Amino acid sequence: MRERTGGIAAVAAALLLAVVPNASAAEIGRLGLGSQITGLVAGADGAWIAAERSDGVPLIGRATGSGMSVTRAGATPEAGTLGPDGQAWFVSADRLLRTGAGALSPVASLPALELGTYAIATGPDAAVWAMPLEADRLVRVTAAGVISSSPSGLPDCRPNRPDDTPIVDALVRAADGVIWVVDSGCGRLIRLALGGPRVIRIDGLDSRAVAADVSGGLWFGALGPKYIGHVDAAGVVRRFPLPASASSVAADVAGAPDGSAVYAFDDCTLVRVTSAGAVSVERPPIPASAVAYDAQGTLWLAARTRIAQLAAGESAATCDASGPTVRVRSPRRMSVATLRRDGIRYSVGTRAFVAAVGFFHRERREQERFRQGPQQQRVMAAGTHTYRIPVPQVRRFARQLAAGRRLLIDFVVRATDVDGNAKSVIHTIRVTG
Repeated sequence: MRERTGGIAAVAAALLLAVVPNASAAEIGRLGLGSQITGLVAGADGAWIAAERSDGVPLIGRATGSGMSVTRAGATPEAGTLGPDGQAWFVSADRLLRTGAGALSPVASLPALELGTYAIATGPDAAVWAMPLEADRLVRVTAAGVISSSPSGLPDCRPNRPDDTPIVDALVRAADGVIWVVDSGCGRLIRLALGGPRVIRIDGLDSRAVAADVSGGLWFGALGPKYIGHVDAAGVVRRFPLPASASSVAADVAGAPDGSAVYAFDDCTLVRVTSAGAVSVERPPIPASAVAYDAQGTLWLAARTRIAQLAAGESAATCDASGPTVRVRSPRRMSVATLRRDGIRYSVGTRAFVAAVGFFHRERREQERFRQGPQQQRVMAAGTHTYRIPVPQVRRFARQLAAGRRLLIDFVVRATDVDGNAKSVIHTIRVTG
């Protein structure tokens, strides 16, 4: 057990890799209980996924219409892009990697960074471009691994606000080969055209949902206001209100070959926007958090543990985003003796990967200082389970209560089912003498 400062957050994890047969006509494959897909890159006739297990083992997967295979990656894939050789390229810390023969192999070592990582995209010169978080330089890497570096040349963030600094979250290759820089720190999109960079400021820009269109522009998502948007190569911005049935924030977007865009919301909703601005709602086969089109016009979708595809004009009949039932059975007032004897009891309605943890703190001081209990993470059967508080912590409760302190436990339990759907519960317990 260790003492920490800061806010209390729910704990979620991933474990137990396994590729299983398709669960529906559109679903290609899935990972086992506890694993989590973290990235999606579409290629000529399929897609690659980056994923991770709860024990920290990174995974790389290849999906086609006939199925999916997954192997250990050897390094943690972060930002990904389709490289000049038609393979998926990923950055891992300061290393550039690419897929091949079912695994990741190193291409080059990028200049080391003190903070953050690189955003990458294939540039107009058939090299992979990489830009660090602070946007101070642009690194180019050829398919042969030859590296060159130069100042990025990006305009100042805001001339009248010197404290604002760039945060480059993504690079996007446009259909005409020009690179767009997605800078959430300055709230702007920058088109790196030959005639010089063009800056377009977007209020509430969401860097998670950006994708190229078919004519040199960019589709984007927004935080706060319930809208999505498009900027063309000339810098003209259009905004489109989201339908009432859609969540307020898009998780990802993909530009379609017909000029439209498909936005995913990490649930059973897709929103399509045509080039003319018509907005409609579609149903995906899985609660997609990532989307991408391959060169054949097939839409690839990734959820927490599943990957699926939709052909042009196809729609799914069903989609389930409901998580397992999770209940905390222990009361909201418990004595020290009861905690020591019984622990905290909770139940899950189906077999699931469960992550549970307790945070111990004084009343009205939960955001100042707390002690975190042991993390309980494993696959569990349906039924009732027990979270045990270490005896030294129970004794500490007794001493603190004797000193007149008012003590609380924030117990957090998160269960993820075989479909990758999750449900979290936070249960606050007052500790009594």
